[in-house]
Amino acid sequence: MRLFSTLFVLLSGSACITVPVTETLQPGQNEATVTIGGPLIALPGGGPTIGLPSITAEYRQGGGEQWDWNLGTHLLPTVFGAVGAHAGVSYRLMKQDGKRPRLLLTDRLYVFSNHLDDRKPAESRAFWASNELMLTAAWDSGKTSYYFSLIDHLDLALPSLLITPAVGAKYRSNKWTVFAEYRWFGANADNSKAALAWQGFGEYGAQGIGLGVSRQFGAK
Repeated sequence: MRLFSTLFVLLSGSACITVPVTETLQPGQNEATVTIGGPLIALPGGGPTIGLPSITAEYRQGGGEQWDWNLGTHLLPTVFGAVGAHAGVSYRLMKQDGKRPRLLLTDRLYVFSNHLDDRKPAESRAFWASNELMLTAAWDSGKTSYYFSLIDHLDLALPSLLITPAVGAKYRSNKWTVFAEYRWFGANADNSKAALAWQGFGEYGAQGIGLGVSRQFGAK
């Protein structure tokens, strides 16, 4: 039951797909990113399967030789009367060496609030938060980076282990980068009691896709 509740919070809150960090930015480098995508759901009445149109706007800045930091906001929750933002840090644990991948650790804290929604009774207004810890292995091949990530989503009110694997690719052209990602949100959580028809594998989690574009500024 706890995993189901955590999965609900994940999919309704921090399930926006953020920029994949496959290399940290250097001091003097800045990056702005817009990402669209999220979990797949089947529309009621036998309708088609669609991806939730979650939109994330994010800013990253180099902090040191091996780390950078980021800030972001989430636009879809505002439709439902909530505002949300996140902040985080990425650290490069290991450089790529031949076939050995580059390893990075990224942590993001998500905070949401519906206090500005006057359509809801006062007693239902609240803050809620979750933490996203991501370990990423990345390989560069020419202008393309391929990566695999393992993500733990921790709902701070209902702590439990909720694992999301992800795989994707990024393509760079001058200062522009485009990327595509596939995620299996909450792969170890039962979705059979969910009100929406999340498209997982059997009764577990929810598959998701995301697309994004980034523009880098500052030093190379």
